[in-house]
Amino acid sequence: MAVPGAHEFHWQSLARLPSGRVYHTLSEVGGQMYMLGGCDAAGRPCPTLELYSPEGDRWISLPPMPTPRAGAAVAVLGKQILVVGGVGEDQSPLKAVEMYNTEEGRWRKRSTLREALMGVCITVKDGRALAVGGMGADLLPRSILQQYDLRKDVWALLPPMPTPRYDANSHLLGNKLYVAGGRHCKRPVKAFEVYDTETRSWTTLPLMPCKRSYGGVIWDPSGRLCLLGGLRQGGGHHSSKFTKNVNIFDTTQEQSLTSASPRGQAARSSLNSVHTLRPTTPPDDLSFHPTKAPQSNSLQQESSAGVTNVVPDGTRSPPRTTGVARKPVLKMAQLTRELLLKCAWLKSEETVAMKTKRADFAAAFLHGRMVVAGGLGHKPSALDTVEALHPQRKKWEKLAPMTFPRCSTSSIVIRDRLLVVGGVNQVPSSAHEILYVKEEECL
Repeated sequence: MAVPGAHEFHWQSLARLPSGRVYHTLSEVGGQMYMLGGCDAAGRPCPTLELYSPEGDRWISLPPMPTPRAGAAVAVLGKQILVVGGVGEDQSPLKAVEMYNTEEGRWRKRSTLREALMGVCITVKDGRALAVGGMGADLLPRSILQQYDLRKDVWALLPPMPTPRYDANSHLLGNKLYVAGGRHCKRPVKAFEVYDTETRSWTTLPLMPCKRSYGGVIWDPSGRLCLLGGLRQGGGHHSSKFTKNVNIFDTTQEQSLTSASPRGQAARSSLNSVHTLRPTTPPDDLSFHPTKAPQSNSLQQESSAGVTNVVPDGTRSPPRTTGVARKPVLKMAQLTRELLLKCAWLKSEETVAMKTKRADFAAAFLHGRMVVAGGLGHKPSALDTVEALHPQRKKWEKLAPMTFPRCSTSSIVIRDRLLVVGGVNQVPSSAHEILYVKEEECL
């Protein structure tokens, strides 16, 4: 498949934000971009909700959220935007859940979380939101997995993750919810686990190759998890270092393994990609420092990879096998776990490192190419540089730079265009830019 050349990508500056913003969340409903909350220049969480109008190239102020917040988790349920957790005005995690109806133009308070949480990651399956992990007011990570039913306005507890964490990345492929990385008491973790929504069980996958924070995360359409750059944690007394390395976990191996036999075909889940937004999470200490660069974190003891079964009461044990009707389900679950464990991280010689070491940048899959933009350089200073991987040539190529260098941006892909909004360069930025391919109309 031919991909656009580096010279075909162009940036255009769009209407600036009404004020500088960081740790805000972007969401798409019906092809339109909404911006929720975030922190202003004084570090205060905002209640603002704004809609970008491409026709007039302007921001439209909508009814504000009932609860000011930053770093919120957001899920789109039909024409409604569900806003979960985050950090409130008192710099503490929130349990408040609110929903905005884009057609009615009004907010409603919904059933709260069981406890106040920040750093929650959220996905949507079959019209229900799945919220996983988070950090509580005691600054400890959680392993909780909870499901929100819009019709009943109820949060239901599901089997918890084997590894407690917050600020992880979650992604849904068919009936499997993958949860990668995250942090535990300010320290990055290498945990990589998957939840099967049909068997209601967790499987521990091979650990991520290294501990990294502030890296880029991309799930490509073929079902590959790509981890890019970031701050790589040093061992012992060694400090953290910026990296340009790329690690890839190939879930498509599961497809090739399962397609060989009828039994495997029955176990194979469909790998239809579901786009998931990961909110930008504020600093771990809950006090906002928009100009603070990522700091070095110490190492954390990791457990070895293995298969873990988690039952609804939270204990870890093999599934019970009583009952004839249960046996086919258990057999299928066992086969699926065996196949998942055969998936592996690609060897370093099978991946291509980026040109520039960077952390805290925008990353996206655009027109068949992985793209990274801006971030923090190893000096450290805010970057304006942009590069994209050419899959056939197996090399990263420089694209046109952003107009405004910055890190900690929020970004979203809408109609094959990358929008990069806000961020930090000494102070919160109001910049708003779009990356598009030359032959297309920008707006």
